[in-house]
Amino acid sequence: MSIRVVGLALLFVCALTTGVLEGGHVVRGRVNTAGVYDWRVPGEIEDFFSARVTLNHVEYQTYLKRDGTFIFNNVKPGEYILQVHSRLVEYDPIFVKVDVNGVFQSQVISSKTRKVVRDISHPFLLETTQRIEYTPPKDTSLWGIIKNNPTMITIGVSVLFVFIMKKMPSMDELQQAGQVEQSQPAGQR
Repeated sequence: MSIRVVGLALLFVCALTTGVLEGGHVVRGRVNTAGVYDWRVPGEIEDFFSARVTLNHVEYQTYLKRDGTFIFNNVKPGEYILQVHSRLVEYDPIFVKVDVNGVFQSQVISSKTRKVVRDISHPFLLETTQRIEYTPPKDTSLWGIIKNNPTMITIGVSVLFVFIMKKMPSMDELQQAGQVEQSQPAGQR
């Protein structure tokens, strides 16, 4: 094979993987992680790698790479809302309009006011807006409800005492046992 054929084949493969031949465009960007995550705290690394990046919530989705970058291939022309879904960090969404020539018009939208804050160029650099204090979900199983509720523990202990009390001898039975013991000679006890 000649070098031209190999070069053309390589060019074709590159064009195919970037979406050029399929009519789509590439949307890419990076989240700024400087000072956001404490990599020594358990759970923060997992949160970073489980952060999902979406266009129109479910139409296109991907996950952050180790360096904080993300990429969407084969994005059709249209209007999209780009969002990063993270448990610990909030990012402002970005309104992205992709035309047929792959030209991007994009604006950052405030997650609080839902108004345009500023224009942003492609590839996108997303800055954190705030750190979210994450609390893990509560255990909603029957056992979780019982063990985390003091009232349920009190009721459980009361029911346990009722069953134990049924097994205990009554006062009459104790008095009869005492009388039987006293009526027996000392050597038989």
